[in-house]
Amino acid sequence: MELLSSLNDDVLYLLVEAVSLTNTLKPLSMTSRQLRRYCLPFLFKECTVRSSVPVKPQVFLPKTVWPYVSILHLVDRCLDQGATQRYSSNPQRYLKYSKHVLLQ
Repeated sequence: MELLSSLNDDVLYLLVEAVSLTNTLKPLSMTSRQLRRYCLPFLFKECTVRSSVPVKPQVFLPKTVWPYVSILHLVDRCLDQGATQRYSSNPQRYLKYSKHVLLQ
């Protein structure tokens, strides 16, 4: 570990950037806390959240990774209440995700 701590920040950044191109960044990030800190922006740059229930903090991304996320994809697999019956009878009707009376 002494060798790792003797490298300057630019060299570590270039090392992590090169490894990120090979899709082997996760094992590298588990080798030391210092390397993990450099790997986080690459590991969490682009995230996808798939949810079949309304998104709540418990099923969303942990707050600790928010600073590193540049691109967030939300995949909503949650149909509104009774949407399948209404949609099959009226295909022109748009699906909604709210019970609020003004939005229906």
